[in-house]
Amino acid sequence: MNRLKVLSALLCLLVVSCAKPVVTVHLVKPTENESIVYLYRPGVLANSMVSPELILNDEKISEIENGTYQVFHLPAKSHILSLNVDEKYLGNKTIELNTQPNQLYFVKLESSLKFQKNKPYIRYLYLKQVSESEAHIELSQLDEEKLSNSASKMQEGDSKAINKDEEAQFSILKTNNPFQK
Repeated sequence: MNRLKVLSALLCLLVVSCAKPVVTVHLVKPTENESIVYLYRPGVLANSMVSPELILNDEKISEIENGTYQVFHLPAKSHILSLNVDEKYLGNKTIELNTQPNQLYFVKLESSLKFQKNKPYIRYLYLKQVSESEAHIELSQLDEEKLSNSASKMQEGDSKAINKDEEAQFSILKTNNPFQK
């Protein structure tokens, strides 16, 4: 009887220690004069090294890395969001959003590769609007560190405001340990 209790306790400890913590995504609430667009890119291996430029209404606004998301506060009107990538990438690289005041919108950047026998592989990057429930599930599955990094980048404001002299200097804080878990 005691063995059963000990084995049950060990099994519970094993299950709890192997469980991945759940990341809770707190959505930003839009004001009455704006809409909020979440653009996210699930962490996948296909095209993971590519960080496409994001173009909003013909103006470059940022780049999106694999496994991150960005939040945009936009006025309520029609917006065209597109990716600036090489022509070797196929797929829907432009999406039009007709935003309404006080609404949330979710756009997913999907990435895939298609392999064919005796032919070069085909790369796909495409934007698609998704439901809030689908986006919430996928946003919560993104890496917590990347979420906090991309969220803090968005809080800093315009990416053009970074001091170029500081960016060019070497710092150990800018390097990543490839063996760190």
